[in-house]
Amino acid sequence: MDHLLSSRATVLRATTIFSAGGIPTRAWTEVYTGVKLRLDLHAKALMTGAERSIVEAGTKPDLVGICFMNPNTDVSTGDRIRITSGPHEGRTFSVEDTPAQTVGYATVHHLEWAITEVSNNVT
Repeated sequence: MDHLLSSRATVLRATTIFSAGGIPTRAWTEVYTGVKLRLDLHAKALMTGAERSIVEAGTKPDLVGICFMNPNTDVSTGDRIRITSGPHEGRTFSVEDTPAQTVGYATVHHLEWAITEVSNNVT
């Protein structure tokens, strides 16, 4: 499966930091780097239960897709994936929902996550 995972990414996870005055601030910290994955930004409508995003007049529609990963990759719903190499380098995506597990003959072959592009200003 590794030969199909053409992109590399950094996984970011939200943490809450309290300032001296007790004000909570959300920060994104790097959890993993060099994670192998593959993005398909055309196949979201093929996933079971996939909903179409609502399009607003005068705004760019959300870029949604599917992210394929190895089954042992520690990614959770709400994490951010910043693509560091591959065809979508420089883009950041939010991990949505729970993963779909694709089963081979006896074990889980890979995970499929629904993703949505977010602003690159996630620091």
